[in-house]
Amino acid sequence: MEKHITFLDMESVRAILDGHSTEIQVPLLNKKPPFGNPGDTLIIRPEHTQWEPCTHPGCKNHVSHPCEGCGRFWGEIETVITQVEIKQVYDDSGDDFFWRWCYTFDVVY
Repeated sequence: MEKHITFLDMESVRAILDGHSTEIQVPLLNKKPPFGNPGDTLIIRPEHTQWEPCTHPGCKNHVSHPCEGCGRFWGEIETVITQVEIKQVYDDSGDDFFWRWCYTFDVVY
């Protein structure tokens, strides 16, 4: 089992933490899935982990819930990939489409 890491925007991370999302989509840049295959571990981290913490005491220690000062979550979410497929995704207008790698996963608690 390989480990792969991806960085997501905070809105996507919150959706996973709240149990509203179990899928991520990434651009189809090549024929090999960039984040592994079913059974592999996918570690999801917020994009802002390279940023400086806010002025709230202990901001960067918020790994189980968002910081009360800035709303950032500094932890990581361990998942296991259950399915990898290529999907045709339409843009907001519904006129144009593009191809994406779609990862379905289970969160490891």
